[in-house]
Amino acid sequence: MKKILLYVVAAAVVSSLGVFAVRQYAGSSSPSTPSKAFTEHITAYTSGTISNESGITIVLSGAPEKQLDKKALVRLFSFSPAIKGKVTWANDYTLTFKPDQPLPSNKKYKAKFHLGRIKEVASNLKTFAFQFQTLEQGLHVDVGGLQTPDSKAPASVELKGSLTTADWAANEKIEQVLSATQRGKQLPVQWLHQSDNKSHTFIISDILRSEDKSGEVVIQWKGAPIGVSQEGKKAVSLPVLGKFQAIGAYRNAASNTSITVNFSDPVDTKQELKGLIYLRNQSTGRQISCRLEVESNVVRLYAKQNPKGDYKVVVEKGVKSTLGRKLSRRFEKLIVRENIKPDVQLVGDGVILPSSDGLLFPFRAVSLSGVTVKIVQIPTKNVPQFLQINRLDQYKELKRVGRLVYKKKVALNKEVDLSDWNTFSLDLSQFIKIEPGAFYRVYLSFDRGQVLYPCACTNKESTDDTVATAHGGPAADPEMAYFDNPDDTSYSQNDYWYDDAYGKFDYQGYHDESGYSWSDRHNPCKPSYYMRGNHLVQRNVFASDLGIIAKRGANKELFVAVSDLCTA
Repeated sequence: MKKILLYVVAAAVVSSLGVFAVRQYAGSSSPSTPSKAFTEHITAYTSGTISNESGITIVLSGAPEKQLDKKALVRLFSFSPAIKGKVTWANDYTLTFKPDQPLPSNKKYKAKFHLGRIKEVASNLKTFAFQFQTLEQGLHVDVGGLQTPDSKAPASVELKGSLTTADWAANEKIEQVLSATQRGKQLPVQWLHQSDNKSHTFIISDILRSEDKSGEVVIQWKGAPIGVSQEGKKAVSLPVLGKFQAIGAYRNAASNTSITVNFSDPVDTKQELKGLIYLRNQSTGRQISCRLEVESNVVRLYAKQNPKGDYKVVVEKGVKSTLGRKLSRRFEKLIVRENIKPDVQLVGDGVILPSSDGLLFPFRAVSLSGVTVKIVQIPTKNVPQFLQINRLDQYKELKRVGRLVYKKKVALNKEVDLSDWNTFSLDLSQFIKIEPGAFYRVYLSFDRGQVLYPCACTNKESTDDTVATAHGGPAADPEMAYFDNPDDTSYSQNDYWYDDAYGKFDYQGYHDESGYSWSDRHNPCKPSYYMRGNHLVQRNVFASDLGIIAKRGANKELFVAVSDLCTA
């Protein structure tokens, strides 16, 4: 079939965490695959791999026939090994068991939900058995460069870094993992914790430079407080006080156009640095046009175009510090051009798409030959139901109101350098017939067969760009049939619950997490890179040429203006 190329705009799950999905396998009766007879009473349940602080949830098909008190509600669930916790109604149909304490990591559980205690059912349906397990905890530490917080006090420096965990961890436990010393003295460590309890930033302060000799800061981490056996150590050298020098340069992650240079002291921002700090092509010897930013003792260079091949960072002796000291010698560092890891990103954050030049859906991609496009439609008649529980950019319970109308692998334009970031756009009107007033959920992902990253292994996924023609077409995909008819047991890939907390893995081509390794999550040559929805992007789209602005004045009158987005 003819491949569809995208136009360049710019030059150039196993079950997921907390997945609920009724599993339906024809002829299957294993403990991990409940009988399809339960689908009349239970529409969704927790399965697969979950976070250690997740709840265990059962979604009923209707309201319970019997009302239970709090103690009786807890007895609806039983676990092996046992779990202590509380049960609450999230809504009229959804029961959630919330453990009193975070669950142990990398632990398998067998669970039972006693359906017969709240509903009259056949004897073989009184107990619903299911399984789940918690994530294996992991730890990764990144240490940044030295920074001078006060340009007037270059003797005192600090060191920033990040600590990331595979799963939720208590902040107080994280702070016990890492420590820093200078000449045997413990240094204070300040922490900034993200709300996900997995990403943490640390700042090591009170680091003192010496005039007579260089020193070092030793950073150590031990994962025992969060149940991880990982340990590590890193020594960071300190430059001698009173001697101005460039102490390092490195390429910033995910870009060949951004370089950071660290100096021992704050750089004088009053001097003209153009021609003193620059990039030079290694093969041609020509300077690469770039923009400079100075922040205390850190200088960042941004190349205006992607350099071809390797290049050098050059810092001339004329560069001065804020104290007037000049570099004693020229600094050079070879930067080897690296392959950027494959990825896809959305552009902008709006929901409404006008139809000025088709229905264009912009995105950025790198190191990819194509992307997999999936479109779920919420028909106009279902939009009121959808908006009862969602804002414009949300997608809860999408399967109840949506319909998978398009699924296809689409090739990217090969006339540009696909090894670097480029901006593309999809004209959705070429793929589906746009229904006025309808919402669309657009998913973009990729598999190993669409990756242009050099690996020793051979890509196993098919590189065929055609997955399905369109909904109901001659090459109708079984996923589409399942989406329209969830009672159809002929389709075994069953975890297609289109919701914000569900089905994150389905679009990556991996439905078995047994080989997942958290330490390999950033390695495009390993299957784990493509698991857990790490590189799935998605967004709601509402096709409309009308924009509305509403303003309320001090007199409480509301002024509403409607304009044509294509001509305004």
